[in-house]
Amino acid sequence: MSISVAVAVLAIIAVVVTVAILRGRGTPHIDSGTASPTPATTATGQPSTTPLVVYLGNSFVGGSAQDSGPQDRFPALISSDLNTNWIAITSGGSGYVDPGDDGLTFDDLAGEVPENASLVVIMGSDDDAGYPAAKIMDAALTTLQTIRQRAPQAQVLVISTPWVSADPPAGILTSRDAVSDAAHFDNLPYIDPIADGWWVTGPPEQIGDDGLHPTDLGHAQMAERLEPVIRQLLGQ
Repeated sequence: MSISVAVAVLAIIAVVVTVAILRGRGTPHIDSGTASPTPATTATGQPSTTPLVVYLGNSFVGGSAQDSGPQDRFPALISSDLNTNWIAITSGGSGYVDPGDDGLTFDDLAGEVPENASLVVIMGSDDDAGYPAAKIMDAALTTLQTIRQRAPQAQVLVISTPWVSADPPAGILTSRDAVSDAAHFDNLPYIDPIADGWWVTGPPEQIGDDGLHPTDLGHAQMAERLEPVIRQLLGQ
């Protein structure tokens, strides 16, 4: 690359970064993986089509310092068992309404969903706990519409936020109920981790030292709970 071209590229990057800062927005965190092994053809000689599962959410999906990294989080674990490709599009602290650490809401994350997604799994959000139910539901409906526009053929699985105690704060329950209402309004499959006792019925080691985020064990338990549902939605 010549010096003049390098300077031009750096100038473009600087403009993009500046615009992002002025808008108060960053970029989502994206992890991905492919099914292995993936046959090139099926038994009938037709090209194989490996499902792509997209996961959206905050750090409950994208991970934290409490786990060992993307390969030990529930999207990768489910992918390994079901032989799917996967993408996790996340932003810490974000929600349907709350812009989080990067100035991104779930609707912003939904704008990154690829057209060829087979299934979109969206989880959250505890970070919306301070907002009114009507605002959360409205934002959730907007996000679900964006997902359908981005990937018209994809199924959508809605999961409200997990929580670490059997007696969640009122705001967490408000967020849970608003997300549930949005999912049922759109007639979408829905999972309630609080009602199902995801993080309160297992060993304490499933939650890290910060008292909030799942460890490798916590992610493994989430994968165990979600895998049968995802398998069924993919028709496997």
